[in-house]
Amino acid sequence: MNLRLLAAKYTLGMLPSDDLPGIATDLLVEGVESQSIACLAGSARCDSPAERRELFEAGLKECAVVVPGRLEAAHALKIHLAEQVAHQTLDPAQGAAKIVNLYSAVYELLPPSEKYAGESFDIANLLGLYYSLDDIATDDPRYGDIEGDIVRECRRIAEPGTA
Repeated sequence: MNLRLLAAKYTLGMLPSDDLPGIATDLLVEGVESQSIACLAGSARCDSPAERRELFEAGLKECAVVVPGRLEAAHALKIHLAEQVAHQTLDPAQGAAKIVNLYSAVYELLPPSEKYAGESFDIANLLGLYYSLDDIATDDPRYGDIEGDIVRECRRIAEPGTA
């Protein structure tokens, strides 16, 4: 598990406090050394959500991982998801949906777009492609073409200059 991605998900509320002890256990198995993570892994279900969050944040700090702000977290997750789509480990339509959901989660923090929706989050083309899928049946040959365009756009987002 990537601690920076976990911190980003945590910031955006994508890690329920009930899941934190299990995540901590997985981190210990992977070799993460942190007293707070170890305490969190051993915490009981009856521990309060606030205590679990406090231990998780302390563990991140012990591992020199800063809990990012919401916008920084969304950008990090956007790039991660785009990499997964570009490397074909995540379905293009599902990946685009997840990126669009991230955009929606931080929309109010972004500067206004000059021309196109999604422009200020660098997903204007991806947003258009994603919504194009709504108009086409999955068995239509154009659906595959749009998915290919989504993969290329995700490649651009993940690795600028390679699309």
